[in-house]
Amino acid sequence: DGDYKLTTFSFMSEYNKELASGRISAWLSSFPVEQYLQDGKQVWLGILEDHIIFHASTNRGKKVHYFLNLQEDQAVIGRCRTNPDYCGRGIYTQSLRKIVHQLSLQGVKTAYIDCREWNVPSRKGIETAGFHLIGYGKDNREQLTFHPLKKEEK
Repeated sequence: DGDYKLTTFSFMSEYNKELASGRISAWLSSFPVEQYLQDGKQVWLGILEDHIIFHASTNRGKKVHYFLNLQEDQAVIGRCRTNPDYCGRGIYTQSLRKIVHQLSLQGVKTAYIDCREWNVPSRKGIETAGFHLIGYGKDNREQLTFHPLKKEEK
């Protein structure tokens, strides 16, 4: 599964082209791609043999995220999910590494991600990708404890 393609979109026109290809599946329907693009986020899709196997979004620079104020060279990775048919194959960890690498090429020096305290598989994948825990907090939306983690590119 290591040969999948990680594609990123910053504009609706790019996403609509991918949508027209027929690869966007019902599995992705709960992921608000259009809203994220309108909000200025990047959307990331992992594609393997015309199947969407992973999705995420990134928010960067001069925006307030619920656990920190982002600087121009910082980004938060969020809404990550691996297609259930592809879980247990390292897609999540590999995708995070690919996203951090692509963000570093865009000038991002520090990437953050968080996960719920109860989501042990996510936390393990995040840590395997090279992130480390920087604290604990409460999510204003759901009042759940989350773990902000960070990774710095050298």
